[in-house]
Amino acid sequence: YFLENQFFKTIHCYVKFNFFDQTVPLEEFARIVLDECQEANLKLSDFVLQNLVVHIALSVIRLKSGFEIKNIDCQMTD
Repeated sequence: YFLENQFFKTIHCYVKFNFFDQTVPLEEFARIVLDECQEANLKLSDFVLQNLVVHIALSVIRLKSGFEIKNIDCQMTD
């Protein structure tokens, strides 16, 4: 993954610069997500990584504004 200018230019095309409340800069947030994906041995394209970063950031914003996440009962099979 190349978290260079083009990666963030693309993200900033979809979201504002102050999108993520600036408690954690979007660039640092993207690096955290990337580190976790690499630790989990996930192979993601840059496009998928960008989408993942944006969707997790949206989830954080929704949680901060009071949205509740409910557990879903589901069983995974092998």
